[in-house]
Amino acid sequence: MGIGNVSQTIPTLAIIALVFPLLGLGFLPALVGLFTYALLPVLTNTVAGLENVDESTVEAARGMGMTDAQILRKIQLPLALPVIFAEIRTSAVLSVRTAYLAFFIGGGGLGVWVITGISLFDTAQLLAGAIPGALLAIGLDSLFALAEKQLSAERHSQRSSAVN
Repeated sequence: MGIGNVSQTIPTLAIIALVFPLLGLGFLPALVGLFTYALLPVLTNTVAGLENVDESTVEAARGMGMTDAQILRKIQLPLALPVIFAEIRTSAVLSVRTAYLAFFIGGGGLGVWVITGISLFDTAQLLAGAIPGALLAIGLDSLFALAEKQLSAERHSQRSSAVN
């Protein structure tokens, strides 16, 4: 968790710049940098979500004879799901924002339009890169919200069928 928290203090452009000497220029280093930057906070929140599951619930499951793997899969992960998905949604939106910086290491993408639009004082070109990115961020957030809702509904239906 400490590494995940410390990683969030590193500026976004620095993450991409750190990947550049290792993997060179282009799309792959940008993708690795974005993935790494998004993954660590998700892992940190996953651990935090699992650790914040009420201990009495875990002990009750253990008392019912559940193994550690069963407790994790059937108790802890479902209860931690809202915390985990909150960070997945946040990381997805932040990754879209960060992807614009991939332009600086030859990663291409919409950053080319935005940076060129800024350089040329061309508002139309700037917006041609910025608007799709905003729509992508909104779309990803909505998609993950729908996935979270679907998983929560499945969890509730499984719990209801288990009680009956």
